[in-house]
Amino acid sequence: MGSFAATDYKEGTPLYDENDLRGTFGFGYKVRPKVSLFGEGYYGQTAVSPNVSTFSNAPYSSVYGGFIGVSGDFTARLKGGVKVCYETRDFGGKLSGSRSPVVDVTLTDTLSERTRVSLSYSRRSEVSIQVGNQAYTSDEISAQWNQVLTSDGKLAANIRGSVVHSAYEDQGAFPGRRDIDYRAGAALIYNVQLWLKARLAYEFESFNSNQFFDYNDNRITLGVAIGY
Repeated sequence: MGSFAATDYKEGTPLYDENDLRGTFGFGYKVRPKVSLFGEGYYGQTAVSPNVSTFSNAPYSSVYGGFIGVSGDFTARLKGGVKVCYETRDFGGKLSGSRSPVVDVTLTDTLSERTRVSLSYSRRSEVSIQVGNQAYTSDEISAQWNQVLTSDGKLAANIRGSVVHSAYEDQGAFPGRRDIDYRAGAALIYNVQLWLKARLAYEFESFNSNQFFDYNDNRITLGVAIGY
């Protein structure tokens, strides 16, 4: 299995564009009718390119690792997946990369027909979009509450929150940098028809860093989704 993801910032933005190409192979084994044990291995490359002339070209980095995990319906109410890996990222030459455990946990508890709660935790390595040859490790914890508010199921609410802690390697342009990003949000979703959905949402974000600027952000969005 393969995947490709790319982020392209507006020309002149003092950030690096990034693309990530990965190939994955694995196996699965059912230990119970609704529970599977699985393993994955992967290899990929991350490339970055500057958006401003003052930025230097950055090298590709290679990333590889292997997961082992379990997924499925653990009880009548609780389902999800847990996987653990050790990942290595190399930039080549004299540039140091990163080596760290990688974790991905997602659990969903269906408390009732109208109420569902989800909790997730992830730990992964990334390449900085501000310094193209510097790696960091990101830990994210998030929680989400989904509640159907009306008996006909048309009106629902969603409350969510997350905390992301990013720790940079002790080298490069930001040695020892630590960032914490807090997010919280709430939304009302109205299912007008099977093919028409309206959404009103609010989100708050607070970013704090020991070596970069801090900011707070408030967003209100109103959206309509049409499907068939």
